[in-house]
Amino acid sequence: MRPIKPESNIKLPEIWGIDTEDNQEGAPDGFICMGAYCANDGRTRLFSERAEARKFIMAKHSERRYFFAHNLQYDLNNLDYPENSIQKLITSNGVIGGKYLENYFVDTLKFYQSPLKDLAKKFGYQKMEFDTAQIAHKKLTEIPIDVRVMLFEYCLKDAQIVAMVGKHLIEKMRQMGLHFTCYTAASMSLKIFQSACLKKPIPTRGNYINDIERLAYYGGRCEVFDYRKKNGIIYEDINSSYPSSMLKDIPDPTSYAKMKGNIEDVVNYLGISLCEVEASGIKYPVLPYKHNGKLLFPIGKWVGVYTHAELKKALEVGYKIKALDTIIYTRKLDIFKEFVERFYKEKNNAQSESDKLFYKIILNSLYGKFAERRYDMVFEKIEFLDPNIIEKYGDKITEKSGFAIVRGERLPDTSHTFPIISAYISAYSRLKLYEERIEKAGQIFYCDTDSIITNEDISFNRGNGIGQWKSEAYNEFQAFAPKYYFLDGKLKIKGVPKNAKSLGDMLYEYQKPIKLKEGITRKLPPNLWISIQKRIIPKADKRKRNPDGTTEPLKVVNDIKLHTMNEAVLYNALQYAPKDYIDLPLPKGL
Repeated sequence: MRPIKPESNIKLPEIWGIDTEDNQEGAPDGFICMGAYCANDGRTRLFSERAEARKFIMAKHSERRYFFAHNLQYDLNNLDYPENSIQKLITSNGVIGGKYLENYFVDTLKFYQSPLKDLAKKFGYQKMEFDTAQIAHKKLTEIPIDVRVMLFEYCLKDAQIVAMVGKHLIEKMRQMGLHFTCYTAASMSLKIFQSACLKKPIPTRGNYINDIERLAYYGGRCEVFDYRKKNGIIYEDINSSYPSSMLKDIPDPTSYAKMKGNIEDVVNYLGISLCEVEASGIKYPVLPYKHNGKLLFPIGKWVGVYTHAELKKALEVGYKIKALDTIIYTRKLDIFKEFVERFYKEKNNAQSESDKLFYKIILNSLYGKFAERRYDMVFEKIEFLDPNIIEKYGDKITEKSGFAIVRGERLPDTSHTFPIISAYISAYSRLKLYEERIEKAGQIFYCDTDSIITNEDISFNRGNGIGQWKSEAYNEFQAFAPKYYFLDGKLKIKGVPKNAKSLGDMLYEYQKPIKLKEGITRKLPPNLWISIQKRIIPKADKRKRNPDGTTEPLKVVNDIKLHTMNEAVLYNALQYAPKDYIDLPLPKGL
């Protein structure tokens, strides 16, 4: 990973926002119109003919043009299916961008993960209200003139909002002397970090040490501790939890070394250890454990890899731990302090909501980038498929409706891949939640990553500074499952839209569009809107639920015998994702 030198006098490229509207019958025939707004000079274009819209976005230019859309995949379905002329950038999360000649397509939703209506307010705009049911299942000529006029205005307004959001992203990068070459908030944050704060290169390492470090990388803690209805509760969350954790001691990834010793000795060093773990009688366990895609915090006996920061706390609360294999890091990184302090200050001093939001995503999006994996993703029309891809993957290529789909082999890690950084930052954030609130509270009802719900007014480290807690009082709360709870008259359910209709008995109905790969697989047109009924079945699958609504930790017994980190990587590969590991068989030592 190398520093990036800022440039001066970077020219502002041509920036357009686009938005398409359709009749919900699927691409390409459902297309009704596309609105385009130029952020440079306020020009607008409106297309009611799909062919003309395609000509516009794929016109040949000598310099870059940027087309921003909010939910780009949806708009590209309307504009480029089934032709697939635009080269798509695809990850496991779908389309994140695209390119055709010097036309670049960027999704603002990959930077700001909020509805366009909410985003518009942050940027000083008001999204128009329009009932799309008025145009469902109709051709343009079948739509009344007055409705058609409102539709065009609505479409152009959305295009304007997206254009100005895109311009803001590009302008902020230009102010820092950087070209905008990013498709996600994380890639933008990394580029800014490399330019503003990275003073010297960090040498690239091999996949094998990265895969070992990834074993110690876990996500946020989300648990229901009490299912009973509660009155008079306090909701608390941390100001910039992950950025505040970046200010702590972070291992220098290039200084790793093997170490032998008992657990009480090795935890005094920055590092990670493969351990036999045993826990009993602990109401709120410390160490995470992955099981069937869930992150648990159990008691019992198992083998796992953890950061020494977490193992030190686990010893303190009563875990029995035996170190089997240990890697320590003999130096600390000092590269994040300037980054966090600078952009946290910028956020607090921002004169607009849009600037404040920009600096917030810069701060929050960096840490996970150091642990990413890359895959060879292929999605192409059969007739355009590269012969090298055919030779490489052969019968692994899935053909659906004239498209070739391959989730190929894992690619070598990038020069910025250092999972130990992500592992330590996420561990510090879980420990902050544990030590500053879970451990101090007598009664806890719910927690989620950087927040907690309790009935106790815990004043420790409360304030508006980075890493401090802010609180808000509510009248009524009841949890039904992680990410599914009732708070002061509002029901929050992950995976169910806010406008879903309740049919009773935990059954919800809502409309959703068919996504591109789903449509090809099911032989349905993408962007075809279908009715979905989803029954929410609350599962107490992270803690044991007692008859009275209280909970206690689940008990895990895993007798797998592992002795080295390399065996742990192999075990993880064979158990969960054989395709994810391209260095097998692993070297015997580091």
